[in-house]
Amino acid sequence: MNKNIDKKINRKKKKLTVIVLIFITAIFFIGATKTSIFNLKTIVVKGNKEITKDKIIMSSGIIVGENIFKIDLKNSKENLLLHPYIKDISIKRKLPNKIIIDIKEKEEIVAIKHMNFYTYLSHDGLILDIVPEKKDNNTPVVTELEIKDPSIGNKVEYKTSKQGDNITSFFEECISSGLKQQIAFIKFDKGENITITLKSGVEVAFGTLNKVKYKLNFLSNTLEDLEKKDIKAKNIYLNKGNDIIVEVVNS
Repeated sequence: MNKNIDKKINRKKKKLTVIVLIFITAIFFIGATKTSIFNLKTIVVKGNKEITKDKIIMSSGIIVGENIFKIDLKNSKENLLLHPYIKDISIKRKLPNKIIIDIKEKEEIVAIKHMNFYTYLSHDGLILDIVPEKKDNNTPVVTELEIKDPSIGNKVEYKTSKQGDNITSFFEECISSGLKQQIAFIKFDKGENITITLKSGVEVAFGTLNKVKYKLNFLSNTLEDLEKKDIKAKNIYLNKGNDIIVEVVNS
Protein backbone atom coordinates (compact mmCIF):
# COMPACT_ATOMS: atom_id res chain seq x y z
CA MET A 1 0.00 0.00 0.00
CA ASN A 2 2.78 2.40 0.99
CA LYS A 3 4.64 1.57 -2.22
CA ASN A 4 1.66 2.56 -4.34
CA ILE A 5 1.34 5.82 -2.43
CA ASP A 6 5.06 6.53 -2.93
CA LYS A 7 4.73 5.87 -6.68
CA LYS A 8 1.80 8.27 -6.93
CA ILE A 9 3.73 10.94 -5.01
CA ASN A 10 6.79 10.49 -7.26
CA ARG A 11 4.64 10.76 -10.40
CA LYS A 12 3.07 13.95 -9.09
CA LYS A 13 6.52 15.35 -8.27
CA LYS A 14 7.75 14.59 -11.79
CA LYS A 15 4.69 16.21 -13.35
CA LEU A 16 5.11 19.24 -11.13
CA THR A 17 8.81 19.48 -12.05
CA VAL A 18 7.97 19.36 -15.77
CA ILE A 19 5.28 22.02 -15.35
CA VAL A 20 7.68 24.27 -13.43
CA LEU A 21 10.39 23.83 -16.10
CA ILE A 22 7.92 24.64 -18.89
CA PHE A 23 6.75 27.69 -16.95
CA ILE A 24 10.33 28.91 -16.35
CA THR A 25 11.23 28.33 -20.02
CA ALA A 26 8.15 30.23 -21.16
CA ILE A 27 8.93 33.13 -18.82
CA PHE A 28 12.54 33.20 -20.05
CA PHE A 29 11.49 33.11 -23.72
CA ILE A 30 8.93 35.88 -23.27
CA GLY A 31 11.45 37.99 -21.39
CA ALA A 32 14.22 37.24 -23.90
CA THR A 33 12.09 38.31 -26.86
CA LYS A 34 10.95 41.51 -25.16
CA THR A 35 14.22 42.83 -23.74
CA SER A 36 16.78 44.71 -25.86
CA ILE A 37 19.66 42.77 -24.26
CA PHE A 38 19.23 40.06 -26.91
CA ASN A 39 18.95 42.42 -29.87
CA LEU A 40 21.58 41.48 -32.45
CA LYS A 41 24.61 43.77 -32.44
CA THR A 42 27.34 41.74 -34.16
CA ILE A 43 27.44 39.31 -37.10
CA VAL A 44 30.72 37.41 -37.39
CA VAL A 45 31.51 35.77 -40.76
CA LYS A 46 34.27 33.15 -40.98
CA GLY A 47 35.73 30.99 -43.74
CA ASN A 48 34.80 33.24 -46.68
CA LYS A 49 37.37 34.04 -49.38
CA GLU A 50 35.49 34.65 -52.62
CA ILE A 51 32.23 35.98 -51.15
CA THR A 52 32.34 39.27 -49.27
CA LYS A 53 31.03 39.56 -45.72
CA ASP A 54 28.41 42.09 -46.82
CA LYS A 55 27.04 39.75 -49.51
CA ILE A 56 26.83 36.87 -47.04
CA ILE A 57 24.95 38.96 -44.48
CA MET A 58 22.60 40.35 -47.12
CA SER A 59 21.88 36.87 -48.54
CA SER A 60 21.23 35.46 -45.06
CA GLY A 61 18.40 37.91 -44.42
CA ILE A 62 19.70 38.49 -40.88
CA ILE A 63 19.24 42.09 -39.72
CA VAL A 64 21.23 43.84 -37.00
CA GLY A 65 18.91 45.01 -34.22
CA GLU A 66 16.59 42.02 -34.54
CA ASN A 67 16.07 39.82 -31.47
CA ILE A 68 18.37 36.81 -31.91
CA PHE A 69 15.70 34.39 -30.69
CA LYS A 70 13.34 35.55 -33.44
CA ILE A 71 15.88 34.95 -36.21
CA ASP A 72 15.06 31.86 -38.29
CA LEU A 73 18.52 30.29 -38.58
CA LYS A 74 17.25 27.40 -40.72
CA ASN A 75 15.77 29.80 -43.27
CA SER A 76 18.98 31.88 -43.29
CA LYS A 77 21.04 28.75 -43.94
CA GLU A 78 18.77 27.68 -46.81
CA ASN A 79 19.07 31.15 -48.36
CA LEU A 80 22.86 31.06 -48.21
CA LEU A 81 23.11 27.54 -49.64
CA LEU A 82 21.55 28.91 -52.84
CA HIS A 83 24.81 30.77 -53.50
CA PRO A 84 26.97 28.74 -55.95
CA TYR A 85 30.18 29.29 -53.97
CA ILE A 86 28.82 27.94 -50.67
CA LYS A 87 29.41 24.24 -50.07
CA ASP A 88 28.36 24.10 -46.43
CA ILE A 89 27.45 26.52 -43.68
CA SER A 90 26.92 26.74 -39.94
CA ILE A 91 24.98 29.55 -38.23
CA LYS A 92 24.96 29.82 -34.43
CA ARG A 93 23.70 32.23 -31.80
CA LYS A 94 26.16 33.46 -29.20
CA LEU A 95 24.47 35.10 -26.24
CA PRO A 96 23.62 37.78 -25.62
CA ASN A 97 23.73 39.57 -28.99
CA LYS A 98 25.95 37.86 -31.56
CA ILE A 99 25.45 35.59 -34.61
CA ILE A 100 28.35 33.55 -36.02
CA ILE A 101 28.21 32.44 -39.68
CA ASP A 102 30.86 29.87 -40.62
CA ILE A 103 31.21 29.33 -44.38
CA LYS A 104 32.84 26.49 -46.32
CA GLU A 105 33.35 27.56 -49.92
CA LYS A 106 33.66 25.45 -53.05
CA GLU A 107 37.09 25.42 -54.68
CA GLU A 108 37.72 26.92 -58.11
CA ILE A 109 39.44 24.15 -60.07
CA VAL A 110 39.85 25.82 -63.49
CA ALA A 111 39.04 29.04 -65.33
CA ILE A 112 37.86 28.51 -68.92
CA LYS A 113 38.79 31.43 -71.16
CA HIS A 114 35.92 31.86 -73.61
CA MET A 115 34.60 34.91 -75.49
CA ASN A 116 36.94 37.27 -73.59
CA PHE A 117 35.60 36.06 -70.25
CA TYR A 118 36.91 33.68 -67.61
CA THR A 119 34.40 31.09 -66.41
CA TYR A 120 35.36 29.52 -63.07
CA LEU A 121 34.26 25.95 -62.34
CA SER A 122 33.94 23.92 -59.15
CA HIS A 123 34.67 20.19 -58.75
CA ASP A 124 31.19 19.17 -59.90
CA GLY A 125 31.32 21.31 -63.05
CA LEU A 126 29.18 24.05 -61.53
CA ILE A 127 29.86 27.57 -62.82
CA LEU A 128 30.91 29.67 -59.83
CA ASP A 129 31.81 32.95 -61.47
CA ILE A 130 32.22 34.70 -64.84
CA VAL A 131 34.59 37.67 -64.96
CA PRO A 132 36.27 39.73 -67.73
CA GLU A 133 39.75 39.39 -66.20
CA LYS A 134 41.57 36.47 -64.63
CA LYS A 135 41.69 36.52 -60.86
CA ASP A 136 45.02 36.78 -59.11
CA ASN A 137 45.15 33.18 -57.88
CA ASN A 138 46.61 29.79 -58.79
CA THR A 139 43.65 28.52 -60.79
CA PRO A 140 44.77 26.97 -64.13
CA VAL A 141 43.41 28.64 -67.29
CA VAL A 142 41.77 26.46 -69.96
CA THR A 143 41.96 27.64 -73.59
CA GLU A 144 40.51 26.53 -76.94
CA LEU A 145 37.54 24.87 -75.23
CA GLU A 146 34.16 26.25 -76.27
CA ILE A 147 31.24 26.21 -73.85
CA LYS A 148 27.52 26.80 -74.32
CA ASP A 149 25.79 29.86 -72.85
CA PRO A 150 27.56 29.86 -69.46
CA SER A 151 25.48 31.07 -66.53
CA ILE A 152 26.49 31.34 -62.87
CA GLY A 153 24.96 28.56 -60.78
CA ASN A 154 24.44 26.20 -63.75
CA LYS A 155 26.46 23.18 -64.83
CA VAL A 156 28.93 23.86 -67.63
CA GLU A 157 28.10 22.53 -71.11
CA TYR A 158 30.83 21.95 -73.68
CA LYS A 159 30.00 22.96 -77.24
CA THR A 160 32.36 20.89 -79.38
CA SER A 161 32.87 17.77 -77.31
CA LYS A 162 30.80 14.67 -76.62
CA GLN A 163 32.97 13.94 -73.59
CA GLY A 164 31.63 16.59 -71.24
CA ASP A 165 31.74 14.43 -68.11
CA ASN A 166 35.22 13.18 -69.04
CA ILE A 167 36.50 16.74 -69.42
CA THR A 168 35.18 17.77 -66.00
CA SER A 169 36.63 14.57 -64.49
CA PHE A 170 39.97 15.42 -66.10
CA PHE A 171 39.96 18.83 -64.40
CA GLU A 172 39.11 17.18 -61.07
CA GLU A 173 41.96 14.68 -61.46
CA CYS A 174 44.40 17.52 -62.18
CA ILE A 175 43.51 18.98 -58.79
CA SER A 176 43.48 15.72 -56.81
CA SER A 177 46.88 14.77 -58.26
CA GLY A 178 48.36 17.85 -56.56
CA LEU A 179 49.31 19.54 -59.84
CA LYS A 180 47.05 22.59 -59.54
CA GLN A 181 49.81 24.81 -58.14
CA GLN A 182 52.10 23.89 -61.05
CA ILE A 183 49.70 24.17 -64.00
CA ALA A 184 49.42 27.52 -65.79
CA PHE A 185 47.42 26.58 -68.91
CA ILE A 186 45.47 23.63 -70.29
CA LYS A 187 44.95 23.82 -74.05
CA PHE A 188 42.47 21.69 -75.99
CA ASP A 189 43.72 21.21 -79.56
CA LYS A 190 41.73 19.77 -82.46
CA GLY A 191 40.82 16.14 -81.93
CA GLU A 192 40.78 16.80 -78.17
CA ASN A 193 44.53 16.50 -77.81
CA ILE A 194 45.52 18.29 -74.64
CA THR A 195 48.65 20.33 -73.98
CA ILE A 196 49.49 21.37 -70.42
CA THR A 197 51.82 24.31 -69.82
CA LEU A 198 53.41 24.36 -66.39
CA LYS A 199 54.34 27.56 -64.59
CA SER A 200 57.98 26.52 -64.95
CA GLY A 201 57.57 26.77 -68.74
CA VAL A 202 57.56 23.01 -69.36
CA GLU A 203 55.20 21.89 -72.14
CA VAL A 204 53.39 18.60 -71.49
CA ALA A 205 51.89 16.79 -74.49
CA PHE A 206 49.14 15.00 -72.58
CA GLY A 207 47.27 13.51 -75.53
CA THR A 208 43.61 12.50 -75.39
CA LEU A 209 41.36 11.79 -72.41
CA ASN A 210 42.41 8.19 -71.99
CA LYS A 211 44.24 6.79 -68.94
CA VAL A 212 43.89 10.23 -67.34
CA LYS A 213 44.63 9.23 -63.74
CA TYR A 214 47.56 7.03 -64.79
CA LYS A 215 49.16 9.78 -66.89
CA LEU A 216 48.67 12.50 -64.26
CA ASN A 217 50.21 10.33 -61.53
CA PHE A 218 53.07 9.50 -63.90
CA LEU A 219 53.56 13.21 -64.61
CA SER A 220 53.49 14.14 -60.91
CA ASN A 221 56.08 11.48 -60.04
CA THR A 222 58.27 12.48 -62.99
CA LEU A 223 58.27 16.16 -62.00
CA GLU A 224 59.16 15.23 -58.43
CA ASP A 225 62.00 13.00 -59.64
CA LEU A 226 63.36 15.71 -61.98
CA GLU A 227 63.35 18.22 -59.13
CA LYS A 228 65.25 15.86 -56.83
CA LYS A 229 67.88 15.27 -59.52
CA ASP A 230 68.00 18.99 -60.40
CA ILE A 231 67.19 18.25 -64.04
CA LYS A 232 65.41 20.95 -66.05
CA ALA A 233 62.88 19.66 -68.55
CA LYS A 234 61.75 21.42 -71.71
CA ASN A 235 59.04 19.08 -72.98
CA ILE A 236 57.32 16.02 -71.55
CA TYR A 237 55.44 13.61 -73.82
CA LEU A 238 52.63 11.48 -72.40
CA ASN A 239 51.10 10.77 -75.80
CA LYS A 240 53.64 8.19 -76.98
CA GLY A 241 52.02 5.02 -75.69
CA ASN A 242 52.83 3.66 -72.23
CA ASP A 243 56.21 5.37 -72.01
CA ILE A 244 56.93 8.91 -70.88
CA ILE A 245 59.50 10.89 -72.85
CA VAL A 246 61.30 13.82 -71.25
CA GLU A 247 63.20 16.35 -73.34
CA VAL A 248 65.69 18.13 -71.09
CA VAL A 249 67.22 21.58 -71.40
CA ASN A 250 70.78 21.47 -72.67
CA SER A 251 73.15 22.99 -70.13
